[in-house]
Amino acid sequence: MQLFANPTRDDYHQQQTNNQGFRELMHRFPQLEFYKPSPKKSPWHVQTIVGDELEGTDIIVNFWPHTGKAQREYCKAVVGWNNAEALLKECLAEVGFDSNADEIDLVDTYDTFAAE
Repeated sequence: MQLFANPTRDDYHQQQTNNQGFRELMHRFPQLEFYKPSPKKSPWHVQTIVGDELEGTDIIVNFWPHTGKAQREYCKAVVGWNNAEALLKECLAEVGFDSNADEIDLVDTYDTFAAE
């Protein structure tokens, strides 16, 4: 995903650093899909939905990667990627997903049944 940074601003290098922090955050949450809800109108804005919209457990989390901010919809924004990570873990726990659990190994039943 291409992330926004304004090269005409004095804090351009800080924006780049913040963007790298956001990339690392996305990498730590492979179970979430991060997307730009309106890439042409606001290329600096990224979102993810935690939970399931069909089950009514969806929580929208907004990000402004170049500023290092995250915000759960209708709540106060947090600054810094450690705080954003805590926010995402909180949201995942709320919808019943254990973000600290190890990945579940899938069992290949084809070989098991083929051997019988």
